[in-house]
Amino acid sequence: MNKSRLILAAVAASTLILAGCGGGGSTAPAAPTTPPASTATSTINPVVSTPNYPTGSNQALVYTMLNADRVRCGFGSVSQNTQLDQAALAHSNWMLVNNMTGHYESTTYPNGFTGVTPQDRGMAAGYVYSTNTGLESSEGQADVSGQVAYSPIAMLTELLASPYHEVDLMRGWINIGIGYMDSTAASTTATYGARTVMNIDEGVPSGAAYQVPGPNDVLTYPCQGTTGTATELAHPEDPNPVPGRDFTTSPIGQPIVVELAFGNTLTLTSATMVDMANGSNVVLLAPVEAANDPHPGYLEGNEGFIMPNAPLAANTSYQVTLNGTNNGAAFSRTFSFTTGS
Repeated sequence: MNKSRLILAAVAASTLILAGCGGGGSTAPAAPTTPPASTATSTINPVVSTPNYPTGSNQALVYTMLNADRVRCGFGSVSQNTQLDQAALAHSNWMLVNNMTGHYESTTYPNGFTGVTPQDRGMAAGYVYSTNTGLESSEGQADVSGQVAYSPIAMLTELLASPYHEVDLMRGWINIGIGYMDSTAASTTATYGARTVMNIDEGVPSGAAYQVPGPNDVLTYPCQGTTGTATELAHPEDPNPVPGRDFTTSPIGQPIVVELAFGNTLTLTSATMVDMANGSNVVLLAPVEAANDPHPGYLEGNEGFIMPNAPLAANTSYQVTLNGTNNGAAFSRTFSFTTGS
């Protein structure tokens, strides 16, 4: 199965456009009542390699934050790949100089063209993708019009508040490339005006394997100890995780993603979220997993998410309890996380 899945989310009113490819620690896994079908041992890498991004650069900030979240929550680190950096930056430049948006480039606009798809651009930069893993490449994109030098941490936080993007960013990728550029650097402000664009390209290289948690592991993001999450998803995501709902006028709260070992089957039977400041229950929408995903094909069988029905409070801790099955084996997980300002 060779997937280079692209998801586009956009919001005109708030001037933020998010495009992503669409997915934590967990508590100790519960003893399964039946053996999961997957018997593979964990291949998660907890060691974050030192990148060669300049200290304090936009790329370094994103690399550090994403890896801190991934490792804390058990998804494993991703390492910098300069070829994916090149591909991601080239696409940011192409979007800016041609006043375009989205994942796909066209030879109709040859200025800065490096490939139609993210995978094409990665290969053009010399990256050789694996052909033996289920998920080989992805691209997450944040595009903020009206501002230059926009915060890369704010961009990443927005991506991690969008369920399908969030799922994809927590998948078992091996490499990452980060391209960040604004219209001042590209010397163009036409059509879309001042803008900042960030692309995050991820992949599994030839000869490597996708990172996979242990067969009994249940990973989440956010997870125990996660801090500074978004309070809400206030922009559209395409496909819409709640079909028919306009998030710009009716936002939801920070989603929680759940992931099992690749190849296992996740069922989410119930979930609760409690505001730890006042003990009140947060109203949640029905859990989503591959079996009931309103957009079949975007989630793998081992992935799912829950969504608060309204924005969460800022700087507040929430306790989450998830119940479900991992290949038919019952599990329960309880953890807490804290929103940002």
